[in-house]
Amino acid sequence: MLVQTLPQTDRSCVVQISAPAKINLFLEILGKRPDGFHELATVMTTVSLFDGLRFCPNDSGEIKLKVQFPDVGRSVGAIPEYGIPIDKRNLIVASLIRLRETFGQPAMGMEIVLDKRIPAAAGLGGASSDAAAAIVAGDLAWGLKMTSEQRHLIASAIGSDVPFFLYGGTALCTGRGEQVMSVSATAGMAMVIAKPVCGLSTPTVFEQCVVPGVPADVDVFLDVVARGRPEAIAQQLHNRLQPVAESMEEEVKRLAKAFEQTECLGHQMSGSGTSYFGVFADSEAAGMAADQLGKRNPDWDVFRVKSLGRNAVTAA
Repeated sequence: MLVQTLPQTDRSCVVQISAPAKINLFLEILGKRPDGFHELATVMTTVSLFDGLRFCPNDSGEIKLKVQFPDVGRSVGAIPEYGIPIDKRNLIVASLIRLRETFGQPAMGMEIVLDKRIPAAAGLGGASSDAAAAIVAGDLAWGLKMTSEQRHLIASAIGSDVPFFLYGGTALCTGRGEQVMSVSATAGMAMVIAKPVCGLSTPTVFEQCVVPGVPADVDVFLDVVARGRPEAIAQQLHNRLQPVAESMEEEVKRLAKAFEQTECLGHQMSGSGTSYFGVFADSEAAGMAADQLGKRNPDWDVFRVKSLGRNAVTAA
């Protein structure tokens, strides 16, 4: 994430954050856990598609979230068809409530404006990225001076993907996804993401997935990532959830066929879907493919993106 702090008083500051989406370059199911989650090995990378968030602290004791959709020119508290609540069901609000409870400061308040650009129900981690942003912003805006371990523990309690977004870049995530190990990877890999109107329920997709007898080897994939060649990475993409998603939603198959008609080096679904991405040799090839996909499929949201390095923090 990209973080900017703007002094408000001697004891607090306004925090502005660009929270990135992610894609899963590799996702394997290793088993079913006693807690009901699945044991995972996934390699995720943040990409240059961002939600924008602005956090303004106060002493009201209230946490108020406003959601805006700048790309469609709408400014609202909540739009039912987008499925984005503004109460404690939203991970932004839940994260800030958890921070207040942890530090015993019920009077701390926050006003948040979310400019929503990352599609929901997409397998792109938008809600988790926003939650990680809220943890960082709450720490900075309220002057909590948390350790990285404290941030990670709260993130893990909020959601499986949330800890990853505290670090960004490319990482191997294990356990239910909350155990994060950053890996060396070249930033700037050109990609295109396409998101159809339909979405899929993450729990439902996981419930239908069968644990493989012989899982794909994530160490082999990490060796390929370390070499940094997009064509090699693209040839080794893996997502165990994709066959299940294809059986549940015909649009995923349509996405695969559409990417096969571009000059991508490799393609697959991200997370539990329904977003789909392709890896390209360079930004020019990605741009041509994005134009092609958008014109042929006007009902899809199409984004040209690149992979990002680890988190950067700037102060003004």
